[in-house]
Amino acid sequence: MQAISRRQFGAVTVAGIAALVGLAGCTDAGGSAGSAGSTGTASSTASSDTLRVGVRADIVGFGYLNEKTGKYYGL
Repeated sequence: MQAISRRQFGAVTVAGIAALVGLAGCTDAGGSAGSAGSTGTASSTASSDTLRVGVRADIVGFGYLNEKTGKYYGL
């Protein structure tokens, strides 16, 4: 059996963690992966020809509330 160096072990560990983080959002545990208030599913969205998108106003740079219109705008 060949011994591996610390650098090789670190590279394998980092790659494994990156793979786990990348796959973390690929599961559906009985609900939507989006916000708790989400009501649509992929099949209902595809059949209605409507794409509904949410805006996160609580994260700086992603959205803001327009006080004149009362609507959220963002990326």
